[in-house]
Amino acid sequence: MGTGKKIDRKFIVENDYLLEHLDLASIDLVEQRYIAFGDEEEVRIRKIENYSVEPYTVSYCLSVKKGKGMSRIKTEVEIQESTFKQLIHGLTPIIKKRLFYDYCGHHLTIFKYFGKLEGLIIVKVEFDSEDEAKRFEAPHWFSTEITDDNSYRNQNLFLKINDVFETNEI
Repeated sequence: MGTGKKIDRKFIVENDYLLEHLDLASIDLVEQRYIAFGDEEEVRIRKIENYSVEPYTVSYCLSVKKGKGMSRIKTEVEIQESTFKQLIHGLTPIIKKRLFYDYCGHHLTIFKYFGKLEGLIIVKVEFDSEDEAKRFEAPHWFSTEITDDNSYRNQNLFLKINDVFETNEI
């Protein structure tokens, strides 16, 4: 939690069969809704069930992201369950499993989506600098890069599953 610059690149994963050969660092299930959004800013709330600990834990947070593309500023604070429930507006949440891996010196997050987004798998690779991100060569099991494709931004996926407006087909 807190504020920081996030530098990452995102790719579609067509086939996740190679994941069984990687060491899973942790796993959680996320229920995510957007309460405000724009072209360069978004405010979201999340319920996160962390299955990396026994018994599993549940946390709630509110995040503000500014910017778009590879480098964005993110501020995140933990909120109480009661606050989370007050902010839910009856719209369908994005539900996704996050699988965290360390791969060739990088932190990977695999997102497996459920519901109307079933079958969509995205990998996010985190970097310490924009230069490092630009030098990164994606392995063969990564497919199309979607870092700058706004139709894959979570806020647009949220709008799509709630039929708020049309986005490019996924």
